[in-house]
Amino acid sequence: MNAREKKRDSFWKPSWGEAVCIIGVVLYIVAFFALQVRLYEGLHMGMGDLGLFEQALYRALHGEFFRVTVGTIHHLNRVIFADHLYLTLVLVLPFYALLPHVYTLFFLQASVAGSGALAIFLIARNKLQSEWIAVCFALSYLLYPPLQWSTLNHCVYGFHTENFLPPLLLFALYFLEKRRLRLFALFLLLALTTIEYHALLLACLGLYLFLFDKRNRRIGLITFFLSTLWFVAAIQWVIYFRGDAPFYFVALTPLADALRNPESYLFLVTPLRDYLFCILAPLLFVPLLDFPLLATTIPNLLINLFALTVHYTTPMSGKSHQVSPMVPMVFLSAVYGVHNLLRRIGNPSLRLKLGRYSSYVLLCAALFFNYWLGPLPFSRAVEADQYQIVEDRTRTLREVKALIPQEASLCADFLIGSHFARRKELYQLPIRIGKVDFILVDSDPWFAHRPAEAPSALARLEESSNHELLFLENGIYLYRKLPEPPIQHTHEANFSGQIKLLGYTLEAEEIKPGDSVQLTLYWQGLSNIKTNYSVFTHLIDENEQIMGQKDNYPVSGLYPTTEWTPGEKVVDRYEIVTGPEIPPGEYSIEIGLYELDGGKRLPILDVMGAPQDSRVILGKVRVVGE
Repeated sequence: MNAREKKRDSFWKPSWGEAVCIIGVVLYIVAFFALQVRLYEGLHMGMGDLGLFEQALYRALHGEFFRVTVGTIHHLNRVIFADHLYLTLVLVLPFYALLPHVYTLFFLQASVAGSGALAIFLIARNKLQSEWIAVCFALSYLLYPPLQWSTLNHCVYGFHTENFLPPLLLFALYFLEKRRLRLFALFLLLALTTIEYHALLLACLGLYLFLFDKRNRRIGLITFFLSTLWFVAAIQWVIYFRGDAPFYFVALTPLADALRNPESYLFLVTPLRDYLFCILAPLLFVPLLDFPLLATTIPNLLINLFALTVHYTTPMSGKSHQVSPMVPMVFLSAVYGVHNLLRRIGNPSLRLKLGRYSSYVLLCAALFFNYWLGPLPFSRAVEADQYQIVEDRTRTLREVKALIPQEASLCADFLIGSHFARRKELYQLPIRIGKVDFILVDSDPWFAHRPAEAPSALARLEESSNHELLFLENGIYLYRKLPEPPIQHTHEANFSGQIKLLGYTLEAEEIKPGDSVQLTLYWQGLSNIKTNYSVFTHLIDENEQIMGQKDNYPVSGLYPTTEWTPGEKVVDRYEIVTGPEIPPGEYSIEIGLYELDGGKRLPILDVMGAPQDSRVILGKVRVVGE
């Protein structure tokens, strides 16, 4: 350390290059925080990712250890670590506790992403011994389209802990270069916590250090074994909670077959070419100058590529959070590659000029590709309405929020649901649509994100006798489940050990011809049901002729039996319509369950478990004359 560095350490005063980098990072944080807020307020961000992470943090603050309900029907109320090991969330939690709002996540994400430029600046200055070149690399980093897209999470997904990897890894390697091994170990461990499959990159990086860096061979070996053990332990953690393999194991399954039959996987060539162009072109393919270092990304690249074979296209996009392992490595490879190239030039003056001019070209390329491929509002790759905010709809959303109690359960559309993540029970349409207290549907196909889903849900809700329309404005519908009436008549029946009838309620036991019988059934799930059973309700005369009928899946077709949980009570209303020609007299109500395909009825078991009947006769209804 020279005298200048000692003086700076005793009282830090930034150099002009450091000052430029800090200003650039601050501008990046402000810009991308503002863009994420605009995307969120414009109803462009979905609940499948943003809602998942925010609900996990919200419930963790309320003593429920990162549990979530957002997700598939098979993983309701699960721990978020069941899908991946996002241990970084534990570090995010204190910040979220200080300000429990989605904006906290946006600010943290933008801040972490931008801070990577400081690490690149320090690494480049240390390796290339030039403030100018280091500044150009840092600014190129901030202008890098894949970094910007991943900060915005493809403008849809909102937040991902994977985006914390680039600066953590870059600072780790900077501290390794400076021989500050404790800080290196700390940042390496933090990088491992972002998500479990990032350990593959770090293991490969350890191999690179062992094979190509004589000074750090021992550290490389330790890094390799530590990362490998972390990955294996994390997979066991995932298996413990989920009981099945992570998506990338499924995605890599065809790999062996691809090696035997490469011609059948030629369809992967085009997306791979486009992906590599998106990753490397903004740096003018300079990372190829240190190909061994760049090759550490191959396992993650294969995971992204073979995700296409299971129809998961997002990883193979330079706009998604799955690009995060590539970002630090392409810049490290570029810096190290330029260093390796310049040190071959014997003339120091020529070496400095060549390095400086090439860094200017690199910065110009970064500006061009930011316009060509980036996510900023003026960029060519951005759709005209990407950052649109429709004021009427945001006002409507505020009105809807005031109508839904904080403790109520909610099922909502993909995009609009991300605004309701701070609650204990939140489901994505159509999961548990027949069970929740409120259903929020967006009829606008663009905003609903999945056009076929909203009309289907609306059609069933409009016909449902179990729900009422509470609010409608600007295409946003809010339905409320009707209050649960008490059981009027206890009547138990065991349907094949799967479903139990608890009783029923009749709104009126005397009707006129043409009126409807208002019947409420009370079910209870006894086990995990694998078949979606339909319910039949018949009004029959003394000759067992059907004089009125209403058949449908439970809760007006909104709550299939496959979604019921053991012990859960389900309230199920029916309106059995009678014709004006029905003669006066007494009629019985019969009900039961059956498979729609084939019509096979579910048997009713006696106390010994033997089949007894396939229907239940409830009370009688009297039809009186006019």
